Formats: sequence, C-alpha cells, structure tokens
Amino acid sequence: MAAELISIGLAVVDHLWLCDEPVVGTFGPASDYLVQGGGLAATAAVAMARLGGRVEMWTVVGSDEAGRFILDQFQREGVDTSQVQVCPDGRSPVCAVTVDRTEGERYFRYFRGRGLDGSVEALDLGRIASAKAILVDGWWPEAQLLAARRARELGVPVCGDYEGLSDTFLDLVRHTDYPIYSAECAARHGGTGDIEGDLRKVADLGGRVPMITLGDQGCIWLEDGEVGRCPAFAVDVVDTTGCGDVFHGAFTFGLARGWDVARNARFASAVAALKCRALGGRTGIPTCDEVEAFLAERA
Repeated sequence: MAAELISIGLAVVDHLWLCDEPVVGTFGPASDYLVQGGGLAATAAVAMARLGGRVEMWTVVGSDEAGRFILDQFQREGVDTSQVQVCPDGRSPVCAVTVDRTEGERYFRYFRGRGLDGSVEALDLGRIASAKAILVDGWWPEAQLLAARRARELGVPVCGDYEGLSDTFLDLVRHTDYPIYSAECAARHGGTGDIEGDLRKVADLGGRVPMITLGDQGCIWLEDGEVGRCPAFAVDVVDTTGCGDVFHGAFTFGLARGWDVARNARFASAVAALKCRALGGRTGIPTCDEVEAFLAERA
C-alpha cells in the first residue's frame, strides 16, 4: 500500500546523556544514557508512524554501522525505507546530546557525515501522487525542491521545518504551503523585536500559512492576514530533544487528514508535550489514542 505521508531530510544517530546535576566543567556523571535514531525529518517520520500514518522516508545514509542503525530504527517503527539511499563508504551523521535536567538546557555536538552524495535522479517523484502530505526540512534542498514542486503541481500540501534561511532555502520556502520556523530563525530574519512583526516578515518569503513555534509559549501563525495562536501544554518535562521535530510530524499528519490549522496546531502541541516524558526525541512519542485522551482531559 502506498504511503500517505512522505518525510524528506535529515536522519542521524543520537547519543543522549541525562544529567540530574548541573553540567559544569569537562567531566561529570550522567543518570541515564540512550542511543536512538534522530534527525529533523526522520523523527517527524517516526512521529507520523506512531500516530498511525503510512509513512516513507527519503534520506541519505552511509553504509556504516550508524547507517544500518538508522535503517533498523525506521523499520522497527514501520517507516518505509525503500527510498533511502545508502552511499558506499559514506559515513552517517551522528549527534551527541547532553541534557541538563536542572536547567532544562541541552548541549549538542554534531558530526554532519561524510561521502553522502545522494542522487536526485534516483528519486521516484511519481510516489508523491499517492501522498496526502509531505514534510521537508531543508537538509537536502535539491531533492526537497523537486519534491515540493511536484507536490504543488499535484495539490499535495507541503509542510516545512526551517531552522535557517540561507539563499539555498528561499526557493524551497516559496514552494512550501506551511513553513514552520523556530522562534530563533524568525527573529534572525525578522529582526523586529516583536513576534508578530517577525511572523509578518517571514510571511513575505512565501507559504500559505507561515507559523512560528515558541517552545513552552506554544505557536503562532498567519492565515489570510489574521494571526492565530495556540498555547503549549504544561507537562512534567524530562527532555525536550526532538520536540520541534515531533510537532512538525504531527502537524503533517493532521494535514493528511484535512484538519484546519487551529485543530492541527493543538493536536501537534499535545504530541510534542507528551514527547517530553522521557529521554530522547522518540521514546515518548505517543499514539493517536494517547493524544486524544490527553486532549479530552484538557477540553
């Protein structure tokens, strides 16, 4: 059965350390440690699958142990990996994340990978015709722009996860229906000192409904000239790693179901909040039934 959701972009291996004491100096204890798949579009794909979507991932990994681990993590979640390109002798991306539970801060060290020369000619763009929504994250812009253009031709909505706005991304943004920016990215581009002002500045870049995620302050969007807002849900937080990725995946899941922006934002906010229950970007991702129960309690 064809996938209804396509996620295109970064897949990594995350090594996570949870520290219950402040992270100071160069040596100290960790109370927990976890290795799992990570990455913007990759974790979003897992969120869609956990929610019950039929999902396929388009990415590039190496033929190394990390690449095999990334593929295994997808397959365990039921994510279709038939469009993942494995580069011989390539080295897959790896990220180290130290989570300071006392301060709520996270510290990252990231290896971008090496020899990951994906082929856009090898992509089966015909698969987009069967999709109900796709997600892009700017990590593989050449492939994502081709996919977004085809999706636009077919009327398939495109959601974008944008942490930066280099010149390479701008054409991709123009072909994204729901570009979602981090607050930091919007502030760098907008520079107005006001979140609504920054929202209107990024709206000029394109997209039908631009949105900014604001962490524990929820999210804000612009639709038909009107500003919409959704607060975040208060939960007991263990780790916020991957919250944005999970939000974007849940939002794309809602697009495939035809939900309006307000309903979709509330649903995605709930999924992201529930994700925070455990260490890692994927451990706490809920099922759709868990989300509906969570929302019903907060009606």
